[in-house]
Amino acid sequence: MFLTNFEKSSISWFGNSDGKFKICSILKYTNNKETFALSEAVLAGNVYSLNNLIKNPPYLFQIIGNNKNQKILRTDLPKNKFESKKNFLQRNKIKDTESGKLFENFSLIIKKKKYVKCLNNKEVINYFNQSFFVARLRLKNFKNTNVSIEFPINHINVSKKLKIWQVETGPVLFPICDGKEEKKLLPSFIMFNSFDQADVFYDYPYGLRKDYRYLKKIRCEIEIFAYKI
Repeated sequence: MFLTNFEKSSISWFGNSDGKFKICSILKYTNNKETFALSEAVLAGNVYSLNNLIKNPPYLFQIIGNNKNQKILRTDLPKNKFESKKNFLQRNKIKDTESGKLFENFSLIIKKKKYVKCLNNKEVINYFNQSFFVARLRLKNFKNTNVSIEFPINHINVSKKLKIWQVETGPVLFPICDGKEEKKLLPSFIMFNSFDQADVFYDYPYGLRKDYRYLKKIRCEIEIFAYKI
């Protein structure tokens, strides 16, 4: 089975200053095959500055996009670790952009790699010591949308004695469908310990955007794939 090679896939833009991100999740709408990628998150910087490289106030910078549409996510950070949650929530948040053609020369490159599908709990556990994992999650009629999502598994627990496992990973690009914004997407945390349902915490990493939070036992089809280290 060939799926996304997250080590070699990327999003880039070109102009007076070129940029490149590794990607951490791929989402495809199964009805029209439109595909979006989620970049890794970095701390935003004052590019090419001779001093003060870190922006103040600090925020995370992340991109959702394809060759036609892009969106920049700017996630505000506390000024320091001692700042209270109350003050953090009251601060003026740095705004995300609207979706659109933000970069004139934007490139999404998705490389593929051959994986082995784990057909059951036993195979997940057998591959654990010698492999890394990726997952593909399919949603059908999830609030009137059908998508396929691919992502690397950053953390997995297994119990050889009980023959069970649990995945806890993110960020994963996940659809937010509230009836008004059918193609709104957010990076999210995702957890599952079966092949047919998952729990999702919207809005990686802090859950501060709107009222989206935690969805339990979302019915879906989950496949786990392994590749040897």
